Amino acid sequence: MNQKVLVVEDDKIMAGLLTEKLAKAGMEVAFAVDGEACFKELEKNIPDIILLDLILPGVSGFDVLSK
Repeated sequence: MNQKVLVVEDDKIMAGLLTEKLAKAGMEVAFAVDGEACFKELEKNIPDIILLDLILPGVSGFDVLSK
């Protein structure tokens, strides 16, 4: 079974690189651009790991961690 990873990153280039590398490593990758999108993604599916940028627009990574 593939490990599920949620990438939360607002930088499009970094998000693309992370998503591509993780997918090539055989992981199932979901993506969110900010904290609010992260919460919506978590309602649908719980990943094995979250790669979370802390400085995000709107709901920050710090807010995600505290919730």
